[in-house]
Amino acid sequence: MKPTLKFIKNIVIILIMSFMMPYHFFGQEDIPFSPGTDVLETANTYGVGDAAFDLTITPGGLGIGNIVIWTNVDATTLNGSGLKMVVGGEDPFVSPDLEVTVDGTAEILHVVPDPTVTLTTIVEDSYTIFLEFESGGDTSEIEVIIPVRKPVSAAFVLDRSGSMGNPPHDGVGTITRMDILQTAANLFVNKLDAFKVPGDSVALTYFETTVDTPPPGFGASFTDIDGNASNFTNEIIALTPGGWTAMGDGLLSGKNKLSTTAAHSRQLIFLFTDGEQNRGDEVVDGGPDIGEETDSGESLNNSDDSIHIITIATGAAAMGAPASLLEEIATKNTPTGATARFFLLQEEVNAGGDGSDFNTTTGIANFFDAGFENMLEGNSPQTVGVENGRVPRVIDSTSGSSTSAPVHNFEINDNIDKILFELITPDQEPFFTVEKDGVSVTGSCNDESAIKYIFGPNNGTNSLLGIIDLKKYAGCAALPQTSKGTWTVRVRSGTGGGKPYQIKAQVDDHRLDYDYNIEADDFKVGDQLRIFTDLSYRKKPIQDANVSVLVFKPGEDLGDLLARAQVKLDVNDSVDVGSIGYEKLLALLEQNPDLIDSLNLGENVVNLSHSGDGKYEGTFSDTDVSGVYQTIAQISASNDSIGKINRLTRRTVYLRFGDPDPDPNVSPQQVTQIGDNKFQLQYTPKYKVGNKQRFVGPGFANGISIKGNDVANVNTVDNGDGSYTITFDAINSNNDPDISISVSDVKVYKGSALGFGKSQDCNTLCEVQNWLEDTFGIPGWLAFIIALLILLILWILNKKFKKPKK
Repeated sequence: MKPTLKFIKNIVIILIMSFMMPYHFFGQEDIPFSPGTDVLETANTYGVGDAAFDLTITPGGLGIGNIVIWTNVDATTLNGSGLKMVVGGEDPFVSPDLEVTVDGTAEILHVVPDPTVTLTTIVEDSYTIFLEFESGGDTSEIEVIIPVRKPVSAAFVLDRSGSMGNPPHDGVGTITRMDILQTAANLFVNKLDAFKVPGDSVALTYFETTVDTPPPGFGASFTDIDGNASNFTNEIIALTPGGWTAMGDGLLSGKNKLSTTAAHSRQLIFLFTDGEQNRGDEVVDGGPDIGEETDSGESLNNSDDSIHIITIATGAAAMGAPASLLEEIATKNTPTGATARFFLLQEEVNAGGDGSDFNTTTGIANFFDAGFENMLEGNSPQTVGVENGRVPRVIDSTSGSSTSAPVHNFEINDNIDKILFELITPDQEPFFTVEKDGVSVTGSCNDESAIKYIFGPNNGTNSLLGIIDLKKYAGCAALPQTSKGTWTVRVRSGTGGGKPYQIKAQVDDHRLDYDYNIEADDFKVGDQLRIFTDLSYRKKPIQDANVSVLVFKPGEDLGDLLARAQVKLDVNDSVDVGSIGYEKLLALLEQNPDLIDSLNLGENVVNLSHSGDGKYEGTFSDTDVSGVYQTIAQISASNDSIGKINRLTRRTVYLRFGDPDPDPNVSPQQVTQIGDNKFQLQYTPKYKVGNKQRFVGPGFANGISIKGNDVANVNTVDNGDGSYTITFDAINSNNDPDISISVSDVKVYKGSALGFGKSQDCNTLCEVQNWLEDTFGIPGWLAFIIALLILLILWILNKKFKKPKK
């Protein structure tokens, strides 16, 4: 039987993976979800190396007995560093004695009124000390949580090109993309200020035709967030758009600034853009170096690959080749142990429903929020829920009375340190009130308002952030003594009302951990999406949660739709515009506004099943359309002790088109030699989905790559109908150079230039060689010889150890 390409691929993969397969250990059973008793927390989340807090141990009422202290810190894991109980001070109690067990070493010490716990570790985690009061057989346990994380150095690399002055396609009135970015960035820096540890800092970089450096103290280097949140906001809201899009230069500027920060900090770049790069040192958008370096060869990351780049995009940047590139930038610039995140928002599509509204005004802020949570992953904050509504109209402007305010209830669990409520609306004087279990949260604590309100820039879109610090003001009569219960938010307006809004609840929770990820073979049309979520509380698996994922699928394959559409296109290339594909989409929607209905996202629900050890899994297979898929994971659990847990987290998935069919009868191809040393190619890439043929479509000019040792001066023109005209020069006196053609890093042709457009007769051996070369990056003939040698060795071993028949 003639071996097939699939068979040979599987054999080679098995052989290679057999040498790479790690050992796995099994046997630990699931632990029931059963939180402990009384819980305390330290006054702050601490930075690395300098955390200390006072812990007063008062066994009052228990009589004489021992206080047993132990911790979840493993000294071997921490290489000898960890938690220390420093016991000192005057007038110690005569009894009881304090039995201290730290890292497995026990000793008896006298109890003092104010012992101090000092953290000396450089490992991030939420450490726990358990205090157990023993007296006459009665036991009372107190759990002390010590959250520790590295400081973050966050470099904002923000697009201020001319297109940022445009309103989004789904925008209202005069609100521009710049207004929306300013609101999102303002909320980000104020939340970082609310969750800060010593050393958290921010730097700003703007890019247009060139890179703009903000005033000293903001752009030239990093500035501590402590005490500077409002200064950052004032700087960002002063931005004005203009110029082109030098995205690569902006990323390199952010990288260079990060080189000045502390080596132990979390180093991040938040890249926001609404367009296609068209100036400066551009990021490589094809080949093995796609998303890793610029055309000049400069890496986007530092020498130890510790920079985490999170990309957020809208407009022309959220479709076609630019979207694919932003996915690559985020995926290839994620440090070990971190989770890659990119967020793409198509302004032309939407999905209704609470928490699933992807309009641009709230969508960009939600994506910055998702990036913020990813930045502090493992250390809070977490989103409880998101709801939408309309601000009630004012009935009597004199008295300020209005129609009844919509009620938004958020169920929040116990042991929460901070609660944040965030309001985004175009209303010019928004406000909200908060109740806990029907009791209004008002008044002051230590001469400060029980709720700290932070108003955002009033620039057409407005925001209001309310922060309730339950730990800082523990014992204050104006605040509830526990976070467990129903928190109610009522939105009001001081103006005419009637404007849409989004209200969001977030919490600071160091006991609940969850990890939400999506995998696929290649993230292309037809791939099954494999969805995973891990849940634990106090490091114990949660086995009885309900986890569902909303998958919002594009209504149409946008590339195929645009290629087939007949529309007049007049592009002004003297200003910062998007790709031909994006401009054609805008023209098409202007010509036929009802088309938007066919593009809107369709909601699908995937219920995940518990597979053991707090792991929840599911799949989504309806992936026959390319483009941007939005997903929202909804997590809920309940426990009598801590109440109801509700969490929400987001992720964008970009599915590229299927592999272009190399057959010229499917994907029309033509080559013309238009001079002794010049070639012109006409190419219309198509792919198959079932029995259907689809265009890759316009918008991929920057994603089409032609390479060869004797190739220079490549220029690709997007014709707007799914076809591309590519010209290049042949050098080194080669009148028929060998070329390799790829579309968004998918190889579609390899051979002589004049052979392009002719049927390719490639047998199984030829296909295997091409596959090995593309997959492993070594010459196909060499990889094939190595594979044959491995097969030969296995055959010899099999013959040698095969038992003879009796």
